[in-house]
Amino acid sequence: MGASSESVTFLRLPGGAANHHVHEITHAVVSMLNSWRPQSVFVNYAKDPTSDHVAVNAAVRAALRAYGRPVTVFEYPVWIGTIASSALNSLACLGDVIGVMREALAAHASQTQRLENQDEWQTLSDLSGGDFVGRLLADYEMFTRYEIKI
Repeated sequence: MGASSESVTFLRLPGGAANHHVHEITHAVVSMLNSWRPQSVFVNYAKDPTSDHVAVNAAVRAALRAYGRPVTVFEYPVWIGTIASSALNSLACLGDVIGVMREALAAHASQTQRLENQDEWQTLSDLSGGDFVGRLLADYEMFTRYEIKI
């Protein structure tokens, strides 16, 4: 969301197979943590219902343990309609990046448009009676926030 291209690292791992690459992801994240020394880390929610999201969260948590410094973690639910709102304890105002959020969502056609001849294909608009997309494009983001203290 507004980061320069030099700030983005692509691991070039196959989609749908992150659970087979947790060690590689962990190693890459440890390297980034040691280089950037962040105070905050944003990662997808640990209980999102996709195996890639679960694997990435596990890899980031392992990397944070290896990093060994105090960090505030913000877990953001991608599939927010699938979790209890009581799990979300922090809000962040998106301000001027809401346009970037909308562009990012539009770039994921497989998530926003039903595939041809696939009536059972679920889109983000199908979740929570359309409320999911409304929350996704709100002017704030909901997170589960916690501290890792070493």
